[in-house]
Amino acid sequence: MTSRRLSRLLLPDGPGNPYHTLDCDATLVLHDPRGSRATFQRKQAIRFTQNGVSALLDRAWGDGVILTNYRHSAGLMEDTFKDGGVRHLIVGLKRPASKGQELRFVVERETMESFGDSKGTLQTGFDHPIGHFSQTIIFPKERPVQLAVLRQPMGDIVLRAIQLPDGRTAIKVRLSSPELGSKYAVDWSW
Repeated sequence: MTSRRLSRLLLPDGPGNPYHTLDCDATLVLHDPRGSRATFQRKQAIRFTQNGVSALLDRAWGDGVILTNYRHSAGLMEDTFKDGGVRHLIVGLKRPASKGQELRFVVERETMESFGDSKGTLQTGFDHPIGHFSQTIIFPKERPVQLAVLRQPMGDIVLRAIQLPDGRTAIKVRLSSPELGSKYAVDWSW
């Protein structure tokens, strides 16, 4: 946050969380058995804790081409920069937010050549307080999930595969009030 311009957009009232996430529902769809094309979608509801927030900070990381298409219903991507292997995306809001205001939005991004190995990982970290988080990973019919494990601060949990009506398999994680600053990861073999 050494940039005055970004600080004014993201944290107009100074340091602290500019918003709390009320609910976040994330989905990763692996489209083909080679893992060459995938889509991340996130539906999120937030409540602002500062006045005048004009932009949101989104992040993307991983292997392969991590950003082939990007859409954010709250606004347009205005800037991007890379720091420590993480791509930071600055999304300008259509109008500055007021403290207490709630905003619902959908984010979608596509990747290429990110999940070609026999084992995969999807990591999530929480840098804003969050009420509820759910994550679904959908595997192609031709290459179902074999084993999936949630790695979390309280210990690992083996996840049950769900058979979808169209023949694909999925795994789902639901968390209530996950620990701020902690990392959660779903590791799988397929």
